[in-house]
Amino acid sequence: MEQNMHMTQEMTNEMKQINIPKSVNVKDVPAHLFIKEFAEQLKKMGKFKVPEWLDYVKTATWKELAPYDKDWIYIRAAAIARQIYINKKGIGVGFLRTHFGGKEKRGTCTPKFHRATAKVIRHCMKELQRLNIIELLTLQEGEEELCTVGRKVSKKGMADMDRIAAKIAKEIYQQIAQCPVKQQ
Repeated sequence: MEQNMHMTQEMTNEMKQINIPKSVNVKDVPAHLFIKEFAEQLKKMGKFKVPEWLDYVKTATWKELAPYDKDWIYIRAAAIARQIYINKKGIGVGFLRTHFGGKEKRGTCTPKFHRATAKVIRHCMKELQRLNIIELLTLQEGEEELCTVGRKVSKKGMADMDRIAAKIAKEIYQQIAQCPVKQQ
């Protein structure tokens, strides 16, 4: 009994040593964990409209087949939302086409870089905008709006994404706290 009490005291001391930050954002958690969790959130909401052409489309011209995962549109939308969050200056379809692009296999010739399909990216951005996760970023001169520069994360979207990132960070810190510390 005394030994168990000593163990719990050691664990609380170890947990105090792990500095859990008060505020966590999307940049603080691993990308694959955030994208997976945010995609699940989009799917659970049920408001993200899945297009009819989803089963027949490829994600890029250089791909041979469509994605095998049935929920790939949610994963792509989550990855797009994360990229828009990370790039605060406002990004558009062109940047995302380059980001999601890749090398085309050309047999014996050297591979060439090709950009991703714009329709999928544009659809995801429109749906994220409809869900009020992202919004248009416009240049302004005084009170007059000059032109649209790209898209940025809305306040509601930022709060949702930071909440999911905090949840992931909490899970990571709990896993770290449960790992035994090797004493030398």
